[in-house]
Amino acid sequence: MHTLSKKPTKELVGKLQNMLPTVFNLRLYKEKVKELLSIDETNENHSILRELLKSPSQIPIAWNKNSEIKFFTFKKNSADLLVIDLLKALQPLYFLSHHSALYMHQLTDQRPENFFMTMEIKNKIPSKDQKITSAKIRQSFLKEPRFTEKFLTFKKNKIYLLEKHDLKKIGVQDINYFRQTSEDQKFALSVTTIERTLIDAVVSPHYCGGLSTVIDSFSKGDIVLEILFKIYNQYNLNYPYWQNIGFILEHTKGKSIADLWMGYFNLTLSDFYLSRPVRSHFLYNEKWKVHYPKGIIQQ
Repeated sequence: MHTLSKKPTKELVGKLQNMLPTVFNLRLYKEKVKELLSIDETNENHSILRELLKSPSQIPIAWNKNSEIKFFTFKKNSADLLVIDLLKALQPLYFLSHHSALYMHQLTDQRPENFFMTMEIKNKIPSKDQKITSAKIRQSFLKEPRFTEKFLTFKKNKIYLLEKHDLKKIGVQDINYFRQTSEDQKFALSVTTIERTLIDAVVSPHYCGGLSTVIDSFSKGDIVLEILFKIYNQYNLNYPYWQNIGFILEHTKGKSIADLWMGYFNLTLSDFYLSRPVRSHFLYNEKWKVHYPKGIIQQ
């Protein structure tokens, strides 16, 4: 067992720097310290841990709500840190989604200043209304979409933290990312796949740059319908968003692709809405029973 009687040596701190990413949370730091020193539960080793906890600097982060995660770094100057370092530090609890995932998959050219990450809540089951009526749907879609108040601000960037019921991370993949530094650091970022991202985009266009960006992303995306359906089915959505997906597919991928999508569903179509809030000038597509804003689709 490694023991210390004095302040942590530069050698130990150097080893920890090599074991940790540029930004890390307290949990990960404690894990690496214990791994390095083979720390048990003795009082002596707890004192070692307390000393080593003084080595990294806490990063000043502005939370909109309670500060539930604290971030640390060995960098002397926080100006050297990038927002991507914080996105990495939020993993594996969170993964990139919505507009951030659209950008990672090159489905939008809008370079993000705000980032979206999702956490799946284990054992959480979505509530589902078995008595959905057209009147209930319309009443819901007359309202503005809800925007999460859970976010943190770092420099000029906001990172929004979203929650989802437990999907066992279906449609989440790792993408290699190069941090542009003198050392050219390479690491993996967890991101929703194209298919899951597009479903999220249809459900929550306000988290994805707006409806025009969503439709444009469908036109650019290489979509596998079978995978799209598998993930959509797992979502167990309350409203018939599959109709919106079909409507968008028809106008971006063509009628044959959209008809294949419709063939996956043996369901009665209901009047539905491409976005909210519903306005009186919305047009209507009879085939998909979708109300949509005028000018959003190129006829």
